[in-house]
Amino acid sequence: MARIRRMQDDFDGAWKNMLSERRFASFVSFFMPDAYLLIDWAHPVEFLEQELRAITRKSKRGSRTVDRLVKVWLIDGTESWVLVHIEIQSQEDATFPLRMFQYRYRALDRFGEHPIACLAILGDPNPVWKPQRYANGFLNTQVTFDFGVVKLLDFSDRLAELERDSNPFARFVVAHLKTLETQGDYETRLEWKLRIIQGLYDMGVSHSEMGQLYHDFDWLLALPEPLALRYHRAMTRFEEEKEMPHLSTAERIGQQIGQQIGQQIGQQIGRKIGHEEGRRDLLLDQLNVKFGPLPEEIITRVNALETAEIDRIGRAILTAQTLLELNL
Repeated sequence: MARIRRMQDDFDGAWKNMLSERRFASFVSFFMPDAYLLIDWAHPVEFLEQELRAITRKSKRGSRTVDRLVKVWLIDGTESWVLVHIEIQSQEDATFPLRMFQYRYRALDRFGEHPIACLAILGDPNPVWKPQRYANGFLNTQVTFDFGVVKLLDFSDRLAELERDSNPFARFVVAHLKTLETQGDYETRLEWKLRIIQGLYDMGVSHSEMGQLYHDFDWLLALPEPLALRYHRAMTRFEEEKEMPHLSTAERIGQQIGQQIGQQIGQQIGRKIGHEEGRRDLLLDQLNVKFGPLPEEIITRVNALETAEIDRIGRAILTAQTLLELNL
């Protein structure tokens, strides 16, 4: 058997897709249960992407980070913000507490005295690295900043419990940990991928949400092409037995045809590729997966795009955080 080259796992891309507005309540419920009880979930949350860039653009950050700044309303009627910083698979970094402090004081400087909860999620493989405080002082001047931390490795002894949890982030943590554990061991990853993704069907979510979850989990638990084909054959059989439409075979076929808009976004390519009308439909699907339900004006603009513009936007989706960045 030919030796399979080790892949570069895209943790940050998967987390960026997973931590969306439509799933923010589930995120807070799992990672910040005390805050969940204080937030008025009848009031829509607002992702503050422009404001976030204003406080992070000067930071020298690695590519494996995911940040969200979210406006929420509390049940007592007050407005608060939640700053979520996810550090993905980084090694021990002595400057990390300083960066967390910089985010907080820049937010204070720019936006004033807004209550802000800061949470760091550490997805690295170092079990002893868990920074939770920044401190600096000299003579009679002292600065101490404490922030919340969730270490994903701390869930390692709770995998069975997490697999039974109906919260999608519980299972996403399992997927993250198994992606870390199986780097280079893709036969084992294949077994876990089938187990985790087939388990999603027991959650009772809508068909639309199931498709989006499938995409994000498929992204995180990436497999080399030979094992990916085995995986999709197994999933096809599984879904046929359950009389469900298969969600990802067409995406893999699209990759093989060669229309690779990107390592992960390219998985959206299906049988419709090659036909301009189908490519517009495909682009709408990609935009919907990345940004949620689209305004009618965006759908109209996409339906009027020429081939070159479809390709440009397909590539831009890889790094864009908002629809505005795509210049539609």
